[in-house]
Amino acid sequence: MQALQVAGYGVLDQCGTRANTSVTVLSYLHIVIQPFFINTFAMALVPGVIKRRVRGGSLRGVVACDVGADHATPSA
Repeated sequence: MQALQVAGYGVLDQCGTRANTSVTVLSYLHIVIQPFFINTFAMALVPGVIKRRVRGGSLRGVVACDVGADHATPSA
């Protein structure tokens, strides 16, 4: 993440260059995808009872986070 920020400062005010466009697209993708990984990590840390309660509620439609959390925790 920090390397991407450094790269962004390296192409600052160079609009239209291939490097600037590439860094901008990568930065955008990072921001878009980051919440899924953060939620997956957070779900891996909580006890199973809470996971089941959360799955039944607001995260039902977020399959990527739900599946990722299942694979991140050892089975009891």
